[in-house]
Amino acid sequence: MQFAALISDTYRSLKSRGLYWVMLWMSIVLGVIYASLGCNETGWYLFFGVLKFPSSFLHAGTEWEKSLLMTTLDGLLDYWMLTWALVMAMFSASTVFPDSMRQGAIDLVLSKPVSRFKVFFAKYCGAMMFVAVQALVLAGICFLSLFLRLQILYWPVFWVVGLAVLIFSFIFCFNVLMGVLTGNSMAALLLTMLFWSCLWLVQKVHAASDPRIFNQSLRNAEQQDLKSMTSSVEMVHKVTSQTLFYLPHTQETADLFRRFTRAATPHTFQQILEGNRQPGIAPIPVYERSILDVITSGLVFQGILLGLAYWRFARRDF
Repeated sequence: MQFAALISDTYRSLKSRGLYWVMLWMSIVLGVIYASLGCNETGWYLFFGVLKFPSSFLHAGTEWEKSLLMTTLDGLLDYWMLTWALVMAMFSASTVFPDSMRQGAIDLVLSKPVSRFKVFFAKYCGAMMFVAVQALVLAGICFLSLFLRLQILYWPVFWVVGLAVLIFSFIFCFNVLMGVLTGNSMAALLLTMLFWSCLWLVQKVHAASDPRIFNQSLRNAEQQDLKSMTSSVEMVHKVTSQTLFYLPHTQETADLFRRFTRAATPHTFQQILEGNRQPGIAPIPVYERSILDVITSGLVFQGILLGLAYWRFARRDF
């Protein structure tokens, strides 16, 4: 009961801030915009028919209607819920530990018969709950929309809730450690955003330097130039791969949603708008790591940083 009460207290604290409601309303608005997308006998429309786009093939009841809705869903959840919503959540959650460690605030909590272990992990779980609620609201709107448009119960949409919490936890554990060490929420936030940006850059370089993708993009290059470039790219790929071995794979974790729902989104936007059933307009993603490897590396990283943060939190004199 104590642990649940502490989680609820942390969640209510985050809920009381304006950014929580900004994120929630943005998710609701984006969800309603997605719900306003549909097809009729003459083409497809947006904003419940306010904007109409005639099409000779994209009609209600066709395979293209499902492809349009599923591909849009994939983009919405990837770019908003698994990226920018998590960035906004970090701005709000970065205050959880520094603010609670201020003299007076932590004294009130520790004056009760509760261990520091419970206080620490309850606050951490409260921040995860903050993200989970935001993702659940958007997933619920999208689920209901697909049911009304296509008469299907598309349960895989709720994968986004777990993935959003997972990605956020991989970064938030670094924020917690910085917050406990510095005791300053602004410093912790800036250091976290710097770490997140560097991690994003390394992952992008790693993906772009994959020889299987790089060689395919330079098919028409001269053979001698191709060998020279391939050698350099392979070295970059090897260095970034070794670096990422010790870090969480946030981008690949976000890509898990596409891996779980690949069969439901067989077409790209370009194929949908052109009515092209031929595959190959967009390259099929090449996944270097297994799903277990992607998740495990992040959990190990999170466990190490949380262990260090708790050790400092438990030994600190308040």
